[in-house]
Amino acid sequence: MHKAPSPDPRADIKPLLVAAAIILRNEPAAPAGTTTKILIAQRKADASAEGGKWEFPGGKVDPFEHPEATVVREIKEELDLDITVDRIFDVASHVYDHPTKGPGQIILICYLCGADSADFKLLDVADAKWVTVHELDRFQFAEADIGTVAKLKGYLAD
Repeated sequence: MHKAPSPDPRADIKPLLVAAAIILRNEPAAPAGTTTKILIAQRKADASAEGGKWEFPGGKVDPFEHPEATVVREIKEELDLDITVDRIFDVASHVYDHPTKGPGQIILICYLCGADSADFKLLDVADAKWVTVHELDRFQFAEADIGTVAKLKGYLAD
């Protein structure tokens, strides 16, 4: 009798769809001209994974919700900031092994966005900062965001 192969233990894993905002804002720079600032957020230390690391703010896409609507909702909930969504900038896939929940996968859709105001409130993040592209390397980003950070640096350098 031939034994059927064991099913792949990853077969039951459903990817987690996450939408994030790369919020860009042009600010005056000395002596003349402007500089582009990017809003990044720090995860709370008690976050289920990668607490304390930095990321492009956003969150899980709810059932039947469009990812673009997720970005607008999450930024309002986390930072009390109104944004306008421009377009998709990057789609990334990140496979991870959570210490208590086991393996998983995140599909991250990153949107280029704008904000009329630079003012925000820390409602559901540990910290947030407007930074230049040259300052991004000073921050430890969540694994899922690292590839997008590299692409953004190339995009803004042009």
